[in-house]
Formats: sequence, C-alpha cells, structure tokens
Amino acid sequence: MTLVLLARREWLQEQVLWLQREAHQLQVDRYEYERADTVRRQIVDLKAAATEHLASDKIAVQLGGLHMLDQLGKEHPDQREAIVAAWCSLLRGRFEPPPGLIGPPSIDRTAPPPHASDTAVEALDLAGEYQVRMTAQRLLLGHLRDPRAGTEASRIGSPETAEYWSLRQLDLTGATLINADLTGCYLIGFDARYAIFHGQTTFADTLFSGEAAFTSARFRGDVCFDRAVFEGASDFDAVLVVGRAQFTGTAFRGAMECKSAHFTGPAVFQGTQFEGHTRFWKARFGGTAYFEGACFFFDIGFASSCFEDFANFTHARFLGRTAFGHTAFVGAATFVNAQFGPSTVFVSASFYETVDFTDAYFDQRASFESAEFADTARFRQARFAGTAGFHQARFEADARFTSTRFDDQTGFGAAYFGGDVELGTIILGDRATLDLTDASAALPEPANLRQEWPTGWHTVSDHERLYLRAIEPRLPSVHG
Repeated sequence: MTLVLLARREWLQEQVLWLQREAHQLQVDRYEYERADTVRRQIVDLKAAATEHLASDKIAVQLGGLHMLDQLGKEHPDQREAIVAAWCSLLRGRFEPPPGLIGPPSIDRTAPPPHASDTAVEALDLAGEYQVRMTAQRLLLGHLRDPRAGTEASRIGSPETAEYWSLRQLDLTGATLINADLTGCYLIGFDARYAIFHGQTTFADTLFSGEAAFTSARFRGDVCFDRAVFEGASDFDAVLVVGRAQFTGTAFRGAMECKSAHFTGPAVFQGTQFEGHTRFWKARFGGTAYFEGACFFFDIGFASSCFEDFANFTHARFLGRTAFGHTAFVGAATFVNAQFGPSTVFVSASFYETVDFTDAYFDQRASFESAEFADTARFRQARFAGTAGFHQARFEADARFTSTRFDDQTGFGAAYFGGDVELGTIILGDRATLDLTDASAALPEPANLRQEWPTGWHTVSDHERLYLRAIEPRLPSVHG
C-alpha cells in the first residue's frame, strides 16, 4: 500500500511540473506574440509616418522620411526589399539635374518647356528635389556595397549587416541617377532599362551574379565597368554613352548583347573576357574603340557596325565564329597578332583608312569577298590555315601580302588592285591553290606603281587596266 501511495504522489508531482511548464510556455508565447505584435505595429506606424513625410511639400520633412526608412531597414532585415523598392520608385521619376552641378543640362525634347515667369520657383523646387533624390540614391547605394568586394569570397556575397543589404532584385527601370557610384556592389538581379545616368557613373569591381539589363539606358557622362563581373546574361542593346565607356578587365561570363549601341567617345574593352555569345550588331563607335587583348570565347558579331575612329584589335582572340560583314571602318584599324577561329567573315566590309592584319592567324575559313580597302591593306606575315576568299575585293591603294602564308584554297577572283601590289612573296602550303581569275589592276604607269604577282600568273593590258592570267604550261615539242 505504501508503494502505491508513493507512486501516486510522484505522478501528481510530475503533473504539477508539467502544468507549471505549460503555464510558463503560455506566458512566453503570449509575451512573444505581444512583442511581435508591438513590432509589427511599430513597423506599420513607421512606414505610415515615412510615407506621410515623403508626401510632404517640405524638403526637410521628406529627408526625414528617407532616414526613417533607412533606420527601419537597419533594424528589420525583412523590410529591406520593400524599403529599397520605395527608394527605387522615387528615383524612377524623370528628373533633369540643376544646371551647374554636372555640366549643361541635357535636352529632353519630349518634356514641355518651362514658363519664364515660373523660373525662380522652379529653380527652388528643382534644387529641393535634387537634394531628396541624392539622399535616396546615397542611402540606397551605400547599402549595396559588398565589404568583401574584389576578393574570391565576394562571388557569393557577404553576410548581411545593418550597413550591407543583400537584395534579390534592384529595379531601376527608367530611373534617373546622378554621379552614381556602385563600386564593389553585389547585385543579384539588376534592371536599369531606359535609365538615365548623369555625370560620372562607375560599376568598377561590381559583381552581377544574375541577369543585368541596361537596354536603352543613357549614360550622359563617362561610365566605368573596370573589372566588373557579369555572371549571367547582360543586355546593353540600344545603350547610349555620351562620354568614355570603360570595360578594362571586365568579364562577361554569360551572353552579352550590345546591338545598336552608340558610344560617342572612346570605348575601352582592353583585356575584356567575353565568355558567352556576344553581339555588337549595328553598334556605332564614335570615338576610338580599344579591344586590345580582348578574348571572345564563343561567336562574336560586329555585323553592320560602324567604327568612326581608330579601331584597335591588337592581340585580340576570336575563338568562335566571327562576323564583321558589312562593317564600316571609317578610321584606321589594326588586327596585328589577332587570332581568328573557325569562321571569319569580313564580307562587304569597308576600310576607309589603313588596315593592318600583320601576323594575324586565321585558323579556318576567312572571307573578305567584296570587301573594299580605300587605303593601304597590310597582311604581312599573316597565316591563313583554311580557305581564304578575296573574290571581288577592291584594293584601291597598296595591297601588301609580304610573306603571307596560305595553306588551303585561296581566291582573288575578280578582285581589283589600284595601288602597289605585294603578292610575289606569298607562301603556298602543300595543299594550297591560288586563283586570280578575272582579277585586274591599275596600269603601273604613269603612277609608277610597284606590282609583284605570284608565280604562275602574268598580266595583259587593254590600255586601261591590267588583267591577271594564268601562265599556261608549255607542252614538250615532239620530234619525228
């Protein structure tokens, strides 16, 4: 009987302890719920207050609203996406910076002209809006800068802190930014389509880990992407850069689209790595274009593009199919020591000044059919390991093929040579054939032209120009 009573007493004690634990947990849950509810109410109240501040017509009050959102984001990470969306929404409104801050204001022909009587009032409003926008931009960009930028660890982004925010998406579609500095930022998804960047813009050492869209963006000043990394696809279609565009050491690991882009100043792609399919179709380079040491791992297209100044492709490597068809080189161009891959197309390309392919290497098919060389064309010591086609090409000035090597079928059929010709020292490989059928040249006199033709070919004159003819081999005479 005693044992039964002891067991019952022990059971009762356990039940009491369980009830006490349950009561304590209920108190904890109630406290956490009340605390969370209080936090939620504080967040709602802060958001409402910030929204009310931003809607004010007083600049100081609006600035206070921006800082309220900033503090809210620092204390509550789950609110950061919504806060950034609010800042981006503010920046998406069209805005023309006040005169004198970043140079003369650009002209937006779609905006109505201001009334002269409102000039003073508008100037005050403009200055106030400028201050609000610059504050929003500073707060936003300040939270995007990765503290480990430039290191291998930055490839996966740093842990979030009160100062560094990792965002899934940054939507700046149609936004207006002024002297934007995104140096060392970590951006997962970035959308700046139709955005306008005034002044100096920099994305140096920035990592775009997702897709990046700059379609139809306008850079009204210099822009720098030095050492930036694009892990996903990037879109620069129809972009306009009124200034210097710098992409030195940039890595495009996904497809890169730059069709119909317009660079009014120098465009620098020195040492840039294009690791996906790349297209510069119909692009316009108004200043010097530097692609020295650039590497294109897959297909690259410059078809119908225009280089209005010097184009430098020295030591560039084109490892995929390369298309320069119908491209216009208005300034001088150099491809010295360039390496071309399986297919190279310069069909109907126009070279208005000197072009230099000295020591270039063409691994397989190279097509220069109907290309026009208005000035000296140099192919000295170049090597064509595959077929080479210059059919109907026009060399209006000197054509220099000194020690050029052709390893396969080579054709200059119906080509025209208007200046000095250096074809006498070309080197033909074991399986190479050379065809100059219907090729023609200017008369050497009175211009005193120096013309050297390949072995096995001679010229005949019709008093207007020379025509190339193959030398027929003489048959041995037969003696009866």
